Amino acid sequence: MKAYTPIAAAVMFAVSSVAMADNNVATQLQDGVLNNASADQHSPDSANNFILQKQFGFANSADATQDGTETGSSIYQYQEGELNSATSLQEDGYDNLTNVRQVGALNTASTYQGFSHDVYVKVRQYGALNYANTSQMWSEASEAAVIQHGVANNGMAEQWGTSYSNINIEQYGLGNSAYTMQVGSHGSDAYTFQYGTGNSATVLQSAFYSDSLIIQDGEYNHAFVDQIGEDLSQVTLQVGVGNYASTIQAGYSLNAMTTQVGEYNVHSTIQTFGFGDTAVVFQAGTANVGVIIQ
Repeated sequence: MKAYTPIAAAVMFAVSSVAMADNNVATQLQDGVLNNASADQHSPDSANNFILQKQFGFANSADATQDGTETGSSIYQYQEGELNSATSLQEDGYDNLTNVRQVGALNTASTYQGFSHDVYVKVRQYGALNYANTSQMWSEASEAAVIQHGVANNGMAEQWGTSYSNINIEQYGLGNSAYTMQVGSHGSDAYTFQYGTGNSATVLQSAFYSDSLIIQDGEYNHAFVDQIGEDLSQVTLQVGVGNYASTIQAGYSLNAMTTQVGEYNVHSTIQTFGFGDTAVVFQAGTANVGVIIQ
């Protein structure tokens, strides 16, 4: 039996490890000054993955990693401008897709897909100082999208243990903030659209076959939604300044709609342990306050 020196053995191990990471492909294109791109597909248990990173401009940074047993997945990252940063990680899943595009300056995107199958994340940021963070774990056939145009918008989307569910956050303007989290949801959708300045929306969804829609147009409007149950539906529409609306649903086949037009209106809808209840609210003017409990 032939003996190998420690150095030779280490080289053979490294070569065999690379060989086991079958059919992974990484392509990087950079044009500009001080851009930095990194693609990591070194895991010996990963296979058939693809990374494509393109950067144009000054001091942009892109990092893409496919780790563990990730198989048949893709990461696309495109950045144009100055000082943008994109980081994406896929691990221990298969057939997943990440697509990040940033144009402008000082935008930051971070995505994570772990222990998931057939999940998709899309981040689009145009402007400056926008921040997007997405996380998909133990999920299947689900999608998360964060699209932000403007300055200093903050969008976060999380899916844990979801299946056939979707999150969509779109913000245009200045300083808008949105956070959506789905836990254990199946066949459910959560949509948030905010246009203007300083709007804030939070959606928590642990539900089957349910949907939430928030549209806020104006400044400093705030919305909160919490859904637990099955066949839940809620719509919040706010146009104006400083309005606040909250909707809490826990039960089966509940429906709520809140519309506020004006300034500093406040309304709360609470539907708990019910079946087939419907709440409809319309407030227009200034500083109106309302509550519905079912």
